[in-house]
Amino acid sequence: MGEYRMVVLTKAVAGQHDELGRWYDTRHIPDLRRVPGLVAAERYSLRRIGGPPQSLEWDYMVVYTIEADDPMTVIAECGRRLGTDEMPRSPALDSSLTLTLVATPEYSA
Repeated sequence: MGEYRMVVLTKAVAGQHDELGRWYDTRHIPDLRRVPGLVAAERYSLRRIGGPPQSLEWDYMVVYTIEADDPMTVIAECGRRLGTDEMPRSPALDSSLTLTLVATPEYSA
């Protein structure tokens, strides 16, 4: 069994930054923690300090820890639940700007 990270960068609908944070903390992260194999979650506020001027500025980064033989099975289950009563979406989230990445460890010091 391996340990992986799923990193999700999100942006709130204009004027909904605090509401998106509340949804993450009170609804979405607890819902995701019920998915077998998803063992931890940390939410971060983001502040841009560099990069190309045309690149997107996200509001939040959530880092999920997945413990599984294949992280894609856990992620597929998250996708199956997303948008259902088990894991409703927030109207405060601009989902068209969400970026999801899976990180596989290759080096640790």
